[in-house]
Amino acid sequence: MPFMILALVVAAGIAMFLWHTRIPALPVQAGDWGTPSRDDPRVAVAAMLVAVASEDGPLTLIEEDHIVSLLRTTIGLTPDIAQTCLIGGKNLARQHGGDLTSRLHALRPAVAKHCSPKEKDEIIVMLRAVAGKSSDRLFSVRDAIGRLATSLADV
Repeated sequence: MPFMILALVVAAGIAMFLWHTRIPALPVQAGDWGTPSRDDPRVAVAAMLVAVASEDGPLTLIEEDHIVSLLRTTIGLTPDIAQTCLIGGKNLARQHGGDLTSRLHALRPAVAKHCSPKEKDEIIVMLRAVAGKSSDRLFSVRDAIGRLATSLADV
């Protein structure tokens, strides 16, 4: 009997962890930016934006609003979908460790596979916009975005 209770507690804990760290499946519509799929590039881009914005400290509400605004204006997401994408991006960004270059490159495959060259250019513009002044004072941010731009251009 105690083993059954312990098993239920462990299963509940695992379920709560998986629910908290899940990556949402965004709705797919004709003409969507990128090619939505299981490894949705929109969530990967949100995770990249979160990684760059939080490089110099915890993500602020202003930075979150800026990311949502970029997702809406550049990718064309609705406010609700952009917010869902940000939540998924934050969860996905937490799953990758290492320096900024490593984290961006871990997120790169979904973008490389599903985005057009024009969309890849738009991603770099969004990353630079989110980096803002930190890219001027933090070489690591400028370098990581530059390396990602080069690797995306090669695919």
